Amino acid sequence: PGVHAQGLFVYAVPMKVLLKFSAIALCALAPLATHAAGKPPGIALMAGASPKENMGSLSLTFDWPQKWFTEGDWQLGGYWEADVSYWRGSGEGASNIYGIGLTPVFRLEQKRHEGVSYFIEGAIGAHLFSTVKLYQGRKMGTAFEFGDHIGVGVRFGDRGEHDVSFRYQHYSNGGISKNNQGVNFQQIRFKVGFE
Repeated sequence: PGVHAQGLFVYAVPMKVLLKFSAIALCALAPLATHAAGKPPGIALMAGASPKENMGSLSLTFDWPQKWFTEGDWQLGGYWEADVSYWRGSGEGASNIYGIGLTPVFRLEQKRHEGVSYFIEGAIGAHLFSTVKLYQGRKMGTAFEFGDHIGVGVRFGDRGEHDVSFRYQHYSNGGISKNNQGVNFQQIRFKVGFE
């Protein structure tokens, strides 16, 4: 494989190798993050769609031990989400796109976790993709993209360890290059916790 330049990023490693390395790194990170957070990680599956693109992702999530504004019935917390994703454009010249990402997510949630509790969340993370082409005539600006989302959902389980949510996700390069078309997805996410 040759050297490919995408915006400010240059890499000479095939994306399949990068994805395998990322999976190994996530597995290695899990014990460290578990020790820091004091609990096992969660696993989340997500599916999303836009008018001409579909995507799916698998992620590890690590809850932050810190909580803020804990005086009332709600509190602010969050988690890290490390994901691998697959995108597919539709139409002529459609491409398969693979990506990795790391996102800090802030979540405002109800304190009570007996039965069902509700939350809203927001985030901005960093993502690296295997190519910029979605389909003929449609490209992302760079292989590096920011991914920001807002979401609403419910937690459930004996300790609120599981959750399901709806997200509105936007990917763009934040003006790194002149070409910054951006992509928006509506997503459904399901997380399984192991605490």
